[in-house]
Amino acid sequence: MVEGKVIDIVAEEVDHSPMGGSKAEAFIECPGSVSLGQGLPDLESKDAQEGTLAHALAAECLQSGKDAWNYLDDKKGITKDMTDAVQVYLDDIKSFEFQAKNAFIEHEFACPDLHKHFRGVLDFAALRRDTPGTLYLWDYKHGVGILVEVEDNAQLKYYGTGMILDLKKNHDISIDKVVFTIAQPRGFHSDGPIRRVEYTKEELFDWATTTLIPAMERAEKSNETKSGEWCRFCPVRFRDCPAHREDMNELAVKTYLGQEGVIDKISELSEEQIGRYLKLAEKVNIIKKAMETVAFQRAMAGKKIPGKKLVHSFGNRKWKDEAEAELKKKYKDQAYQERKLLSPSQIEKLPEGKKFASQYSFKPAKSLSLVDESHKSPAVSMDTKKLFTPVKEKV
Repeated sequence: MVEGKVIDIVAEEVDHSPMGGSKAEAFIECPGSVSLGQGLPDLESKDAQEGTLAHALAAECLQSGKDAWNYLDDKKGITKDMTDAVQVYLDDIKSFEFQAKNAFIEHEFACPDLHKHFRGVLDFAALRRDTPGTLYLWDYKHGVGILVEVEDNAQLKYYGTGMILDLKKNHDISIDKVVFTIAQPRGFHSDGPIRRVEYTKEELFDWATTTLIPAMERAEKSNETKSGEWCRFCPVRFRDCPAHREDMNELAVKTYLGQEGVIDKISELSEEQIGRYLKLAEKVNIIKKAMETVAFQRAMAGKKIPGKKLVHSFGNRKWKDEAEAELKKKYKDQAYQERKLLSPSQIEKLPEGKKFASQYSFKPAKSLSLVDESHKSPAVSMDTKKLFTPVKEKV
């Protein structure tokens, strides 16, 4: 997209704000996460390091205009799985046919007039010639397990607000609307790997005025903590967080001291008690993940973790370079797959493919899952009586 020489892909360190966009949900909900996390390094897990490398790969591809597979290098950690995922993100951006001069890759912005810590680095943003007042903004998510919603996403709103002000001040470009895209190719979301939502400038500024800026000001003064989904990425999870301590104390009391909700009578617990236990168990998983990260780093440094050991993990098997010729010789046509239909997401990349896929594809329901009530999918009723129409008895 932007001309330039191809360079080795390096995940660079960025001077992040203590109240940057990626931390927006955390400090809005938990103001104490800022003061408790000051000066505390965030120990990156193996998954986080892989995500950082994937972002660097994506940025390099956007700079060079090359597809991700050109950079395949297992020794550097750039695997086929990574290039396939990043390519989904790249293909979606390319489908909009942006002009290079109006594309912003790993763009840094700052809005000190709103708050001294209002700054960030976004993955990609661009303008189209036919819609000059609309900014298109992408956020790439390489993760698998934690699905990221595009609607009411504090990080995206933060970036959108900052970019509107940055473009007006530094590029003399006026923006009236922002179209946000979450690209999460490795996360199995009911809405697919590419998810979009749009907000007007007025909606974003109203959110910044009533929610974001007051939260930033509160985080400067308050040590109050609150646990939730945002804890998964908070550096304070590696130290004694008051909110986590309260959660673990509550779990300990419920489990061991025989008070209401005692764990040795699970079958007799109420639905409310079970729901609370599950919430507390989620907090345990966050702490467990933090300990696994520390344990892995210490093991890599040569420390012995009792009951644990380092082993090699292996990817899917690959054919050696000389295998194809031998396969042809031995199995002839049987060595190749028969022709099969492209998937709906692959068809969408073809001319008028999105319209066709919308008409002729569907999402089959799979097994039921128990999720948080905040999940966007509609609840499934298990009232079997409603499935049948009453039959009137004939006289």
